[in-house]
Amino acid sequence: MELLNKFGSEMDSKLNNGVIFINYTKSSSDPADIMFGQIKFCFVLAALIIGLFVNIILIIAIRKSPRLKYPIFQLQFGLAFADVALLVAYSLPEIGDYLTGGKWMFGGRGCTLLVFLQYLPGHVTSCLIVVCCWERFYAVCRPHSALWITTRKMSGIIAITWLLNAGM
Repeated sequence: MELLNKFGSEMDSKLNNGVIFINYTKSSSDPADIMFGQIKFCFVLAALIIGLFVNIILIIAIRKSPRLKYPIFQLQFGLAFADVALLVAYSLPEIGDYLTGGKWMFGGRGCTLLVFLQYLPGHVTSCLIVVCCWERFYAVCRPHSALWITTRKMSGIIAITWLLNAGM
């Protein structure tokens, strides 16, 4: 079964054990499609480079500076790490798609793994924001009971958050 989408790309789908595989090949005849792909590639690459730079600088600063050894900075470290994972999981397939001409080279397992890696950092970020609210509540409203929250315990909470979200 062949379909023609509005950009002139040819798609054929095959039913294989109940799973539909779509073979997508880009058409290079339409100049607007080529220009859109190039602009999209530039924006995705720029977002990846800027995002990686900013988050890696934040991660290095939190790890190296002795003044940033508080639980709230551990949470910022966890959020920056999740942001790096999210940037990589969403931008690398787009960049690979542009460079290979629209051919998926990782198969069905790679597609499943990619979806997992795209959803995991977002879920972890949501849970870490809840942990941040909980930590700030104790730091402001109950300062004496907040003393038991150390950076080591916060690192454990962040690790448990990643493990629980990976298991969901």
